[in-house]
Amino acid sequence: MIDLSSFKGIIFDMDGTLVDSMGRHINAWQVTCEVFGYPFDANYIHSLGGVPTLETVEMLNAKYNIQNDVEEVAGFKKRASEKLPDIPMLIPDTLAVFNHYIKSHPISVGTGSDRQHAEWLLSHHNIIDQLKVVNKDCDMTFSKIFTVAVMSLGLAACAINVTPSAFFHQDNQIKPLTTTKLHAAIEQDKTSAGITRVEIDNEQGLTLRGVAVSYAEPVVNIVFYADNRMPVSENNSVLHRLGKIPANILWMDYQGVGASEKSEKLSINAIKADALTVFDYAEGIFDKSLPTIVHGRGVGSYFASYVAANKPIGGLVLDGAFNDISDLIANMVPGFSNSLTSMKLHPEVHLMQIAPILRHYEGPLWLLVGEKDVITPFEISKQLLATAASDAKYISVVPGATHNATLKHDFAIEEYQRFISHISP
Repeated sequence: MIDLSSFKGIIFDMDGTLVDSMGRHINAWQVTCEVFGYPFDANYIHSLGGVPTLETVEMLNAKYNIQNDVEEVAGFKKRASEKLPDIPMLIPDTLAVFNHYIKSHPISVGTGSDRQHAEWLLSHHNIIDQLKVVNKDCDMTFSKIFTVAVMSLGLAACAINVTPSAFFHQDNQIKPLTTTKLHAAIEQDKTSAGITRVEIDNEQGLTLRGVAVSYAEPVVNIVFYADNRMPVSENNSVLHRLGKIPANILWMDYQGVGASEKSEKLSINAIKADALTVFDYAEGIFDKSLPTIVHGRGVGSYFASYVAANKPIGGLVLDGAFNDISDLIANMVPGFSNSLTSMKLHPEVHLMQIAPILRHYEGPLWLLVGEKDVITPFEISKQLLATAASDAKYISVVPGATHNATLKHDFAIEEYQRFISHISP
């Protein structure tokens, strides 16, 4: 049995760690996908185990280029799950750890499920009366920060250790690089574009994989740095939206994500180095008469900013940007309280701050944020705009858009074109 005696307290993730609920979730998602028009992929749904329902819906909308109402889909999925007759069982190995330490340590359960469902399930298994607290949504949102389910928990507060591997998502294995949906979208729109599969060897000897796409009569070169859990193959629709500018686009999967090779130990510094390598590659293949801008979405907004601080770029686009990681995590954890919870950031994670970079960046800057973005809300982008040294800066709020959906709206593409029209090669 794992030795947890040195910890002050323990948090167990409920779904998939303490409770064998994945089968039930997948069945509920199958029904939901059929009703709302998503292609059902059991392996993909399983890979999202632990991601809260609202965020899962946003990812499905982005993956399949569908604009279903997030709350409506999430509500339907919840009701579909409740109608299933089977009750998930406890996982014996985890239960043995729970029973061993419940006598000596304060123990909590964290879950992305709603509180009513969690309390019902834990009550059924006679778990809830033994707990210090059930933490709704405090565990899953950001690449399973709490999936290990063991935190330094005091009787009145807890300190969360945020390491690169806890914060930054990594796939378990390399996935095929696919552009099938991109080809289909280009054909459907009766446009033309050249699609090239790209492989780049980084400083560690790992092979990064992605695509370079050149649309007809491009007006800009874009190097795209994606959000967490955002591989190229599952986001062909985003590539095609950028192509409507029109543009040349380079998008490489981060190491350990999608089609790219994985290091034995994740390092944010290594991904920063990769970001520079990818930019240099783009400069070598794209039309030098066009401006080259870097576009960062979500987590990628930091890597794009890092490139802006170290390379001569034509412009910087921050799409759903954050200021620092602790604020980002707090926004993704409903009910998070600094008075009850503190974060101990790994040095590499602590340095992921965008505002200090923008204080020295004087080039063209455009911040893009969804009106309904609760992960990186408008106030964050507004603060970053005020911080930036650039004189050529502005912000656009996309009506009705959530965190992962800005580029789906024509308004965003029109604003993109406006930004580019003010940039010189």
